[in-house]
Amino acid sequence: MLQLLRAGWTKDRAKAVTKKLLQASNETGCEVINFWIKGVRRHLYWCAASTTDGFGDLIVAKWKSFLCHVSNLHKDHPDPLYKECNHDDLEPRRWIRK
Repeated sequence: MLQLLRAGWTKDRAKAVTKKLLQASNETGCEVINFWIKGVRRHLYWCAASTTDGFGDLIVAKWKSFLCHVSNLHKDHPDPLYKECNHDDLEPRRWIRK
């Protein structure tokens, strides 16, 4: 039951976030955001699905880590609860510059 609640919450949030990102990607100089929308949706789901109940701060830390990830920074994230990405080496992508 909890997984179903999480999935519904995440789906609603993903829809809202996608709408905002699509709007932002239409701004001059922000077109690269469009290439990350699918990844943002996946990351949002992963944050909720991979974290045990009661660890809301960890969910937030994982979510904020995506800002580092899309900038090609995969270690030394600012939040001590989630300091680095979990993935292996990545192929070149359209990284977002801060």
